[in-house]
Amino acid sequence: MTYETRNLDEASFLLYHKLKILKKDDEGGKAVIVFEDSEKLKQKLIDYVNGDSVEPKKFLQAYRSIRDFALKTSKKNTWKSKL
Repeated sequence: MTYETRNLDEASFLLYHKLKILKKDDEGGKAVIVFEDSEKLKQKLIDYVNGDSVEPKKFLQAYRSIRDFALKTSKKNTWKSKL
C-alpha cells in the first residue's frame, strides 16, 4: 500500500519524520509524492493535522528537498535522500 499527497507541507512533515518516499508521479502538471504506507505514517498524519511541532531548521531542509524533488522535470522520479 502507498500514501499519496500533493501537499508539500504535509510531504515535508513526513520526510522530516523519516518516512520512506517511494517515488513522484505527475498528474496534470502537479507532482504527487508517494510514500510507503505504514502505521508510523498514519500516526504522523494525525500528528500533522493536530499541529505537532517540528524543529524549524530541519523542517525547512525537508521542505526544500521535497520542493526540489517535486519540481524536478527529469524522467527519473525516484527519491534519493539528501537529509
